[in-house]
Amino acid sequence: MTSPHTDLSTLDPTLLAAKSGRRRKRFLALSVAALAVLAVAMGVSFLGNTGATEVKVEAGKSNFVFPVATGNTLPLAVGALENTTATAIEKEAFENSAHEKENKIKTAALPSWSPTESTAGEVAGAGDLALVNATEASLIVNVYVTNLAAMQIDYSSFAFPIKVYEATCAAKATEYCGETGHAWKVNEELSKTYLTNTEGNLSFSLKSGAGKYYDITMGTGGSFYVFSTVAADLSPSFYFTAQAT
Repeated sequence: MTSPHTDLSTLDPTLLAAKSGRRRKRFLALSVAALAVLAVAMGVSFLGNTGATEVKVEAGKSNFVFPVATGNTLPLAVGALENTTATAIEKEAFENSAHEKENKIKTAALPSWSPTESTAGEVAGAGDLALVNATEASLIVNVYVTNLAAMQIDYSSFAFPIKVYEATCAAKATEYCGETGHAWKVNEELSKTYLTNTEGNLSFSLKSGAGKYYDITMGTGGSFYVFSTVAADLSPSFYFTAQAT
C-alpha cells in the first residue's frame, strides 16, 4: 500500500530506470576518479609503461668481425648490408688491387622493438648486428649477450630470431657486396636459431671462400614478455668473437 502523501507519478518504471541510470553514471565517475587518486598515492599505473631499445654491438679485435654501428667501418668490398642500405654507407674510392681503405656506416639499421610493461611482444624492426669477413679462412663465430643478468630482471623470457645472410663479391670497381649482382641471400641452415634469456649466446660455423662475407642479423618476430621497463636493461649488448679453423 502506498503512503497517502506519495506522488504516484514517481513510481513510473520509466522514470525510475532513468534515475537509476543517472545514479550509476555518477557512481562510476566518482569510482574512476577515486581510483586515479589511489593510483597516484600508491605509485601504481594501470597502463603498462613502454620503454625503448638501443642495441649495442662490440667485437674482439680481429680482421674477421665488423660490428654494425653508426660511425663504424666495413671492408671496402662491402657496399650494403641486408638492412643497412647502400645510401647509409659512405664509400671510399674502390681500388682493384688492394683493400687498404674502408667504407663508413653513416646510419646503421639496428633491430628494434617497443617493450611494454606486463605485455608480450616481438621484434618489430629487423637489423644488422655484425659483418663477418670469411674471405681468407673458415671461422667459428660466437655471439654473447653481455648484459644477460640485467635483461633477465626486465624480461621474464625472450627469444630473438637470429638470421645469417651471405654474399660473394669480387674485388672490382662498383661491384660491392650487398648491391646489384651480389645481393645478400639468407643461409637457411644457419637461420633457424634464437637467442634466448636462458642461454644468452650462440655459435656459428662459417665456411670461407673467395670474396665470401656474412651478415649476422636479427630478424622480425620471435617473442618476449616484459616484467618491467625501468628495473634494469631493456636492450641487449652483443659481443662477437671469431676464430679461424
